[in-house]
Amino acid sequence: MKNLRLPYKLFNFRGDHPLFLNILLKPCAFNRTCLGLAKQVQTTTDPEVLLRIFLKELEKHLPICTLHFHKNIRLFTEKQDLESVFSLDQSLSVDDNCYGKLGYTFYQTLAPVQVVLLKQLSQLIIYPLFNALKHKNLQRLALKDNLTGLANRNNFELIFEESIDICLVQQTSFSLLIIDLDGFKKINDAFGHKTGDMVLSCFGSILQDCCRDQDRVFRFGGDEFTILLNDPKKSSIAKIANRIQKRVAKNTYLNKFSLSCSIGSAHYQENDHSDLLFCRADKALYKAKERGKNCLELSSCAQ
Repeated sequence: MKNLRLPYKLFNFRGDHPLFLNILLKPCAFNRTCLGLAKQVQTTTDPEVLLRIFLKELEKHLPICTLHFHKNIRLFTEKQDLESVFSLDQSLSVDDNCYGKLGYTFYQTLAPVQVVLLKQLSQLIIYPLFNALKHKNLQRLALKDNLTGLANRNNFELIFEESIDICLVQQTSFSLLIIDLDGFKKINDAFGHKTGDMVLSCFGSILQDCCRDQDRVFRFGGDEFTILLNDPKKSSIAKIANRIQKRVAKNTYLNKFSLSCSIGSAHYQENDHSDLLFCRADKALYKAKERGKNCLELSSCAQ
């Protein structure tokens, strides 16, 4: 049996030292606490939800101020408004491999028994958190184009629906651009697929650089790319398209193959659904091809 600081119902008092109470935790109560937490953290594959569950449990027993998980970046932080006076980091390891650490801050100094409790409870989330992070990474890979690093078509469908929902709530709008590389099919035949992949990767980087933080770039496959332009102004379509075409024209690598790009665009209208908007932008792209390529064509509803 261990000395721990827990809510009144879970312990018997053995002293009243001002810094820590010498409390003897009832084994059955501690087991219930661990079992309850273990059940909760097994119910989610979202790392942030899991950490919130864990934080809620810690708040019952410890004067916790903030909790965050560090891997390459800080994944999660709660309760930043409280002033902390004590901090503690704990490495998380699976099969002797460290994959991150939990960082805690508290608004009062922890007693030794509280540190023991913290470490014991932390052990319960190591594997659930590890599995949740792996699941999130697999989801990310499933929504990412391996060649260019851009979001893929699966991701496009999700973001597209989110954009429409935002428009309905905020009474705003956005535009869809569909982009093809003119003359790309000849590259694979003449120079091989490796060169073709390098061209696509280079073009994907140009698209990403030409867009703003609020815009999203996707690769559908082959040389077909799309952009969700998060801007209610129709004039932004021409500005982005012109920026892309200038960058392609000035790119030394793409100039070796005399490449250009054609762009078709449609602006979101009230009561549009995804298929309708995509169809309008796609028709505009074909018109741009018919006009001689290397140009922007707006759908009739966007003019």
